[in-house]
Amino acid sequence: MDTERLTLPDGGFWEIKTVITRGMRKQINQASLKALGSNASGLMDGNGVKERILEHPETIDVNAVDDAMLLVGSVAYSYGPTIDIATIDNLPEAVTQPVLDRLHELYAGMSKQENASFFGKP
Repeated sequence: MDTERLTLPDGGFWEIKTVITRGMRKQINQASLKALGSNASGLMDGNGVKERILEHPETIDVNAVDDAMLLVGSVAYSYGPTIDIATIDNLPEAVTQPVLDRLHELYAGMSKQENASFFGKP
């Protein structure tokens, strides 16, 4: 497994996976659909998603994909023995944001390709 250790502003570390697996991609994709709420039916095109967000913004879990990326992309960190959302949510943004930025950078090709395919674009 290819990993990278990030040194964070508070002196801690966060080790992440640098290569995304099929299973990780599936979990992130599932989080994308979960982000749209429990009633994601009929959202198989970009317009349906846009309408849903505009009509019911309160039902959108805007953090679902970032949470999934943090969970599936993390190997270890200096904030405890278990990597879970409860611990991550209690960390300052100055700690979590650099990790999210790097995960997005590493997995960006996957996201763009998957989203294009999901929304029917070539």
